[in-house]
Amino acid sequence: MGESVSWWWLIVIFGGLAGIGLFFRWRERHAFKKGRKAQSLAAIHETVKGQVSFQIFEEVWVKVGQAYSIDSGFIRPNDKLKTLGGIDSWDLSKGAEELDKWFQAQGLDSKHQPSIQTVLDIAKWVQSTRESLLSR
Repeated sequence: MGESVSWWWLIVIFGGLAGIGLFFRWRERHAFKKGRKAQSLAAIHETVKGQVSFQIFEEVWVKVGQAYSIDSGFIRPNDKLKTLGGIDSWDLSKGAEELDKWFQAQGLDSKHQPSIQTVLDIAKWVQSTRESLLSR
């Protein structure tokens, strides 16, 4: 009987830890969205249309949204990757890993990337890299 009680406590402890993790993950996503309304990607792109094409913009926004499990309509050009990393930390950096895999699949060398602080910085990097590859 003593051994079965020990297993029971282990299950309760691990279940509690998982519940706490899910709560904090939800809280970070809620804080990110607070005060924001989802917008169409076309409307968000209007604010940066001179800096990056809509095709690249849309591709990056959708990928970032998928990676961090956030509706891309809530993501703004000046959102910092550090902020998204706060959401991601409760998923053991799953989003950051997914973005790195996408960078590699696109032929982007994340080890030699420029200083990237925001989601717009990612879009600019993708666009400039693709333009330089096409000009070769």
